[in-house]
Amino acid sequence: KAGAMCLGVIAEGCAEPMRKHLSEMLSHIYRLAQDQEAVVREAACSCLGQWSEHLQPEILEHHPEILPVVFQLLADGTRQVQGTSCYVLESFCQNLESDNILPFLKELMERLVLLLQTGRKEVQEMAIAAISATAVAAEEEFLPYFEPVSQMMKMPLQATDETQFAIRGRA
Repeated sequence: KAGAMCLGVIAEGCAEPMRKHLSEMLSHIYRLAQDQEAVVREAACSCLGQWSEHLQPEILEHHPEILPVVFQLLADGTRQVQGTSCYVLESFCQNLESDNILPFLKELMERLVLLLQTGRKEVQEMAIAAISATAVAAEEEFLPYFEPVSQMMKMPLQATDETQFAIRGRA
């Protein structure tokens, strides 16, 4: 856990040297993303999110390997891992070209919609943010998903209970 968290945190200040070894470092993070301990999987996810923010544009070249790993993490049984994987998608997808996201769009939306429908409130908030970033990346290719997603946003947008304001804001 500590190693993955350190690699994520240092990406902001040490981006240039890290870019040179990104492929090698990613293989270690992929392995940690499959660890039996949820805290390790969450740390690997957090690291991917930090890298998605600070190792642009090189990290985007690895989308064919990163997205399937994140899909596995979205299906994780741990709420923290699910939420953190949504953060990765939000950070990653907002800079991804529509051509690159298209092969993954159907599976990505299926998983995010499932989290939106069945996840806890915190995970739902993060799923909404990830859906938003996905829509931006997918551009016109998002149109088939627009109507069902907009229908799902009606309830959060109409929430009047203060405990639901955060999810309403995301929606």
